[in-house]
Amino acid sequence: MAVVLPESQRSLLAGCPLFQGCPPALVDRVLDSPDCVLESFDGGEPLRQPAHAPPRLGLVLEGRLQVRQQRLPVNVLGPGDLFGASALFHEGESPALLIPLAPGRALFLSQNLVDSLLEQEARVRHNYLRYLSQRICFLSGRIQSLAQPGAEVKLARYLLEEQRQGVVSISAAELARRLSIGRATLYRAFQRLEEDRLIRREGKTVVLPDLPALQAYITQ
Repeated sequence: MAVVLPESQRSLLAGCPLFQGCPPALVDRVLDSPDCVLESFDGGEPLRQPAHAPPRLGLVLEGRLQVRQQRLPVNVLGPGDLFGASALFHEGESPALLIPLAPGRALFLSQNLVDSLLEQEARVRHNYLRYLSQRICFLSGRIQSLAQPGAEVKLARYLLEEQRQGVVSISAAELARRLSIGRATLYRAFQRLEEDRLIRREGKTVVLPDLPALQAYITQ
């Protein structure tokens, strides 16, 4: 059965990196394909590929997805963003974990469908190679920033990893030890995050009032 999208989401598909500059008829053909499916996801539960299912390329239509590598948040995806490209033609398991920040929907294209498009459509092939090149540049920069983060980013990342329902309880001395930074540096990092209204301290408790904003802070 063909996937039917509202015009706003159809525009997201037509304007995504894979189909930029492609004729509307090609978008129609993709939505009519049995290898194109629409799925919903719930907030908080990781997106998991069905066991033994072939890899797929995804497009966020609604909601936001946090991308994690080795438990570390590295990016936040929103409507119009692609995901799954790194594992599409890779036989091993993808190291990335996708965490929905809120309920939403995504469109999935099977490996066979993408493979057919790359073989038959020069524009799609060009778009895909350009997209992968951009992702390589982005991830190279992200790796460098993760390797040498500032105190504020280190603190924000730790709080996101350890929070339970938006709260982390830990002494400043222990937190400084775990982050391998001095107490004075830690207090400056606290102050800057508080000034941006990303955290609120209440004794040994750190409250995270806006998780999506804090997640965006470490991936900007």
